[in-house]
Parts: sequence; C-alpha cells; structure tokens
Amino acid sequence: MKLMRYIYSGKSYTPKEIIKNQEININLPKIKKQSKLEKCKKHRELALKYYYENKSKMLVKIKNWKLKNPEKEKKYRKKYFSKWYAKKRNKTWMKKYMREYYFKNSKKQISRNITYKIKNMITPECKNCGIKENLQIHHEIYPIVVQEVIDAIKSNQIYYLCKPCHKKIK
Repeated sequence: MKLMRYIYSGKSYTPKEIIKNQEININLPKIKKQSKLEKCKKHRELALKYYYENKSKMLVKIKNWKLKNPEKEKKYRKKYFSKWYAKKRNKTWMKKYMREYYFKNSKKQISRNITYKIKNMITPECKNCGIKENLQIHHEIYPIVVQEVIDAIKSNQIYYLCKPCHKKIK
C-alpha cells in the first residue's frame, strides 16, 4: 500500500507529519474548496446586482407588454395568482411574510421610528384627498438622521395618506 505524500515548499510530508506540524503551529497551506452554498450566494448576489442595475428598464418593458397584450396579461395574472396562493400559501401566510420583511430592513425601521417621534411636524390630513381619519405615514425616502427626516418632511417626501390612498400607492 502506497502512502500519500503532500509537497509543501520543496519538502514532502505524510499525513501524520502534517498533523504533527499543525500541532506545533507550523503554517501549512490551507486548501479551500467553495461549497455549493457559497456558489449559490455568489450567483444570488450577481442576480440581485443585475436586477437593481436594470430594474427601471425591466419595469418599462413589462408595462409596455401589459399595454400591448391586455388579454394575455389577465390570463397570466390568473395563472400565477392561483399558483402563488395555493393550498399551503394562503393570504394569511403572505401577510405574515410581508410583516416579517417590514421589520427586517433595519434602516427603514430606524427611519420609521424617528418619523414617528416627530410626526407632529406633519400636517394631519391625507395629501391626496384631504381626509383627516385613518391616516398612515408614507415615506418616499427613508432618511436615518433626524435632521434629514425633518428636511424630508419639509420637502413633502414624508407625509400622511389615508388607508385607501396608501394602498393605491403600494
């Protein structure tokens, strides 16, 4: 039976010698293989990067296609809606998922907290229809610093909307 030998800086080592050398803290080269998960993460990062770079172009193409093919769009919407809300994925599951995602983005959450503390600076009426009941704060941008939030309120980038108007924007 042949013993495997590893060559490092001109000398050859057996596996036992390598183990002994590692105990003595001699730096031997570490061979790192990429796991499948790391490869998947890289591909996901590249896909997200591509998506964010070309998002506006993709949305314009989709809108144009929907305008040109309204019948096909209705057909596909029904098809994908039925797939998305299958037996396991009901509306309550989706609402729960969206609520979890709402709180996961820490920068947006910080901005929401700051805005909530200084919400008395915002005029308490819907920007679209003028109703003063069932109001929700709408952020066009999410500044993190207090002064930036105040500037955003003054420049009408953070304002109140009533619930129906807020649903239309989302």
